[in-house]
Amino acid sequence: SAELQQRLVQHVKSEFKAQHLAATAWAYAKLSWNDKQLLESISAAALPQIWNFRHPDLAGMAWSYAVLSIRDWRVLEAIAPAYLMVVDDFNAQSLANSTRLCVKLLSCDEPVLEALRHRGANTMSGLA
Repeated sequence: SAELQQRLVQHVKSEFKAQHLAATAWAYAKLSWNDKQLLESISAAALPQIWNFRHPDLAGMAWSYAVLSIRDWRVLEAIAPAYLMVVDDFNAQSLANSTRLCVKLLSCDEPVLEALRHRGANTMSGLA
């Protein structure tokens, strides 16, 4: 119902932390449910918290935005420097999710691409 959706949007804006924001975006992407109002509230709530996101949260947001083709450049630009702080902690799945975001949205910071490439090479060499 519209009332339930409005209450969820308000709850996202006022109470969700980084992990909750990423998990909600992931759930909507998994269901292929592109609820513009809710996803805009997730983006707005994520911006001031972006430095609190752990690497799985960043990768999850990246995957969700790529799957739903969300082009919220404010969030995408904020994710880039946060990626550089945690990219060394990324596992193969996080690297794949992040790379998918860059490819699908045809936009990624050059330093982020280089960091993903370097981390990917290190991950692959560890498998050999």
